[in-house]
Amino acid sequence: MKNTYGYTTFGCQSLRISNAVTSGSFGDQTFAAPLSDSVGEADATTGSFSEGTRYNHYEAQFDIASTKPDEEQSGLFLSVSPDRGDGSRMSYLSFADTSGGIQVTFYDVQGTDSPANFADTDLGTLDRTVSHTIKFEMDTNDDPSNDVVKIYIDGSLVHTGTTWENYYRYDSEASAEQSPRIVKTLIFRASGTAAPANDGMGFLLDNMSLSASNAEEEADTGAIQITKYICPDETSVNRDDNGLEGSAPEECELQSGAYFGYAHGENSETGAPYDDFGYPLTAGGSTDENGVMTISDLDPSGRYVIFETDSENNKFGNDDLLGLYCEGDGDPDPNHNDNGDITFVTAGETSRCVAYNPGLVEEVATVSLCKIDRDENPLDGWMLFLKGDEVDEIEVPSENSTGEDSISLTSGISYIFNAFGTWLNDREPDNYVDADYSTEDNWETQMDGFTGYGEDILDLQIDEQFVDWGEYNSGHSYVRSFVPDSNGAVNFRVFDGQNGDVNESWYGDNEGSLTVGIAKGFAGVTDDGGCIEFEDVPYGDYEVGEINQSGWENVSGLDVVTVDDESETFYVVNRDLSISEIIQPEVDEETSGTTELEAYYADENGDGNDSVQWAVRAGTCAVGTNTVLGNVDGHNDLYTWDGMDFSADFDTTQVDNGEYCFVFNPSEDSGDENQRLTREFTVNNEPGDDDGDGVPNDSDECAETPAETEVDKAGCPFEEEQTPAFECSAGILHQNIVSGDPKTKLYSVDPDTLAFSDAGQYSNDYSNNVAVDADGIVYSIDDADMSLYVLNADGTRELVGATGIKNRVPASGFGPDGLLYVIEKTSSDGDGNLYSIDPGTGSATFLYELSDVSVNGGDLVVNGEYKVIYIHVDGEVWEIDLLDGYNEISLGFLDEGMKFTGLALVDGVYYATEKNTNSLYSFDLSEGFEPLGSGQFDGHSVYSGDAASCPAEAVVRNEIFGFKYHDQHTPYGSYDEGLDAKLSNWPIRLYGDEGLIEEQETAEDGSFSFKNLTAGVYKVCEVESVDEVVDWFQTGPAGQGEHVVSNGGGENDEGYYCYQYGLDADETISGLAFGNSHDSNIGQGGGHSSRRSSGNEGGSVLGASTSSGDGVVAGASDSCFLWLPEYIKDGEGADPSMVKRLQLFLNYFEGESLDVNGLYNQVTINAVKRFQLKHRDEILAPWNLLIPTGWTWLTTTHLVNGLFNGCTNPLPQLTPFR
Repeated sequence: MKNTYGYTTFGCQSLRISNAVTSGSFGDQTFAAPLSDSVGEADATTGSFSEGTRYNHYEAQFDIASTKPDEEQSGLFLSVSPDRGDGSRMSYLSFADTSGGIQVTFYDVQGTDSPANFADTDLGTLDRTVSHTIKFEMDTNDDPSNDVVKIYIDGSLVHTGTTWENYYRYDSEASAEQSPRIVKTLIFRASGTAAPANDGMGFLLDNMSLSASNAEEEADTGAIQITKYICPDETSVNRDDNGLEGSAPEECELQSGAYFGYAHGENSETGAPYDDFGYPLTAGGSTDENGVMTISDLDPSGRYVIFETDSENNKFGNDDLLGLYCEGDGDPDPNHNDNGDITFVTAGETSRCVAYNPGLVEEVATVSLCKIDRDENPLDGWMLFLKGDEVDEIEVPSENSTGEDSISLTSGISYIFNAFGTWLNDREPDNYVDADYSTEDNWETQMDGFTGYGEDILDLQIDEQFVDWGEYNSGHSYVRSFVPDSNGAVNFRVFDGQNGDVNESWYGDNEGSLTVGIAKGFAGVTDDGGCIEFEDVPYGDYEVGEINQSGWENVSGLDVVTVDDESETFYVVNRDLSISEIIQPEVDEETSGTTELEAYYADENGDGNDSVQWAVRAGTCAVGTNTVLGNVDGHNDLYTWDGMDFSADFDTTQVDNGEYCFVFNPSEDSGDENQRLTREFTVNNEPGDDDGDGVPNDSDECAETPAETEVDKAGCPFEEEQTPAFECSAGILHQNIVSGDPKTKLYSVDPDTLAFSDAGQYSNDYSNNVAVDADGIVYSIDDADMSLYVLNADGTRELVGATGIKNRVPASGFGPDGLLYVIEKTSSDGDGNLYSIDPGTGSATFLYELSDVSVNGGDLVVNGEYKVIYIHVDGEVWEIDLLDGYNEISLGFLDEGMKFTGLALVDGVYYATEKNTNSLYSFDLSEGFEPLGSGQFDGHSVYSGDAASCPAEAVVRNEIFGFKYHDQHTPYGSYDEGLDAKLSNWPIRLYGDEGLIEEQETAEDGSFSFKNLTAGVYKVCEVESVDEVVDWFQTGPAGQGEHVVSNGGGENDEGYYCYQYGLDADETISGLAFGNSHDSNIGQGGGHSSRRSSGNEGGSVLGASTSSGDGVVAGASDSCFLWLPEYIKDGEGADPSMVKRLQLFLNYFEGESLDVNGLYNQVTINAVKRFQLKHRDEILAPWNLLIPTGWTWLTTTHLVNGLFNGCTNPLPQLTPFR
């Protein structure tokens, strides 16, 4: 019957079968089409059937699903068996629909009893809502009791049993034909009690296949199968006595795409270290969609250690696993050392391992993408997609049938393929082609395929299959989703041929290629409700995208979104370019300050020559009534118009609060119908707020004509060769606006005398910001286009460039680095952003979103310590540290009730202009805002003035940073990225000329950082608490840049490593790393020691000088970590810390079993002697000795250090013993 049940893996038609009607016989049951050959033992009988070629291996596979996936079909039952064709079954599976799902049971015949022992095995209950793949594998071996049947469900082996051969050999019921049967087919049998209610329903069967072959001969290699789960916590892990799972843990999920590797060595001792010493780590591959991977063709000798890795074959750390368990070592507990576990391989068999990860159950969401127009009407038939991480981009040639392969994709992961571009099928006329369509008239018209050759010709195929790339798109960009069912590359090729068959000769006239971008993500077409829903979307950031359709333009929604909730909905808004509309203001929007008027005109004939009339009217939309703005009724206000897009600015502070109407009236050509659009909205400015800054006060009304005073300016010092366009004044720059005629008047002001100097008048309004750089050049941002300009003293201006900032900038000031720092006000609630601007290009760089500072007027300066000092319009002063996380700190109020509009820093003193009193205030931050003085500007009103000044001298600040790590891998003393873990909560000290400057504890990522350092000499030391001294030791530092390492003594003779740095004034960063290890790691890549100094006296051994008076190994370098840096004297004079190191070394490198107690007793001395004998040539021969001494001196310590981490020093000249 037709596939109407939604199972995507089923074909167009499937077999439906139920037990609504049953039969106790066999001939009237359903059989699969038989094989021409057969499978059976030598004495298996054929009955009336032809055997063809007889083989010994049989496979049968089929998919099964319920016709009612959401509910139980009571009494539904079906059996499936390999069969000769007449009911002579050789195995048996039954499928019964139960309340919990589809129960599967296997029957085989065990033993030689008569009657036969039919043993049943429950194979579990399957999820009824999805289809499942069932597979029989049967090996028939001559003689009784040795056949093998394997049952696979959804690719996993779930049971191994035997056939019914012993029923036919021994049961008296089979006496008429006392021999096993051949197998040629499958029987699907509905027997037993009928269930009439299931009529027309039952099970669906599809994708069936049968095969007969000879089983492969017994292999001389083995395999390891690894299953991977991700679990919330360790209590979820369900293991049997050998550490493997008894059944799939209910709270865990199988994980695809997990990588594993293995180390193989000859050491077969189960007690040996779980590591890869001496053996390379070989990549094994990754798990499939069922969370399983198999490493095949493995040599059965020696042992294997399995590790979980990343895609680059780097081992995971211990904290990333709940456990890795393998058969073979008899240990049910996980080994947490480097995440490895031992197993052994047997020829022809498969060993098993199971890995669990903690807390990694992926959070997923259901995400809806919805497409609407500006009136919120749903739009169906639109391709929308969520684009995650980019994976690959390939070029697919049109000249051959091979195409191009992607990188390997992971099964079960949802990807999106974006195919774009065109290529040429060079014929007459030229035939241009994209992923799905072609044209002969330069895309005036399009066709799917090519006339006379079918719709599929020239299409872009995926894995040599035709796909639907969607409706024609004029941008020749198409997107579709793809979920691989197995790991591996995906092929893309251009199909040139006919009726599904490639014609190689047709590729000769093709030229060019298509591009396919591959990313993780989801794609689909919106339904009647305008939405497409994606399930199981992993949490994270995605780019929302669309394939735009002709005649539409996107308005909003194509953004980067964050999926972090169980259910998310995102909207994509487009406008119909065939419909004229007013865009801003919105319907009934409440506006204040400067409001943008924006409209779009759909020109019927598209000539772009139509004119426009427009107006803003108070309280009405009627013609010629109460017009306050526009180009009609005697108004001639500024606007932009290109025949399609219209915009203008409406300063609402110049009108009364109330209802207004925006009228947009483009005029069509003669004969076309004119269009008149209206939009009603509300103006609501705070009472008395004439300047629209959100703060009403008595001084919002400007003086009509400000007075001007001509005096000399007191200039800042400059180099003689400098000739700035406008000298940097030791004072304030501010501006004034003449009422009714927006212009900017600039003055310079002496902070001592308050004398004014005229600095130019400008036709544009720069009421928000003015700043002066180190050369005295005046910069400001024009509110109209948000571009940066240079203001010249003669009243002209020069464009620098667009800033890209969208909203009003009330505060600006230059920093010591020459960059212009500005604060943008982003909402009426006082939200804001901090930017830096390149004064050479005008381009702005976003720095920080202000979360505490309320932005509303005021001004800023940047002092020599790179701290932004921002004075709010209400007098509150804020500090924002540019060098340390942009911390926002309120420093308090200068004076409440005033309105501060400008700020400057001159010779360490801050000056602020106050608008209500037209006064200048000076203050010092260190004095808690106590005013240093004030004065009123004579005859000058301060109108929304911003301030600037000579830049403060910058103090160059340096930083010393680094991290602390757990040194676990040879060679010791160096950080192995990705392998060595970082250590938190460890004390790090910074010393200067005067002693200790600062102590920090390392952060969670092991990092530390000392900032804002002036030039000088510093020492950074790694220090540990006394309680931890016996547990950890230092493996030596590693760092960037020049440094001096000292192994010095601290309190209680505690040793520690230090770096000494000399920082120049122009040096910015130095980095360093401290390595430490723990006694549990020696032998697996770490070590152990107390770090207390030995106090040993110097001396000579067997006539050889130590060349040092302190017992330290001669020639030892502070920059190379030595496991045994000191000699060990026998008896009570031995340093316990050095003895412990020696004992640990002998245990893990030489296989000894010494107590690590620090006692240089006879047991330890005997172990040293064995070590010396084993390495006679290196230790004893240089002294002309034949017997070991048990002393740990020159040649012994030299070899120990070399074996431990390869870090040795040249031996001094020895005097052999005679």
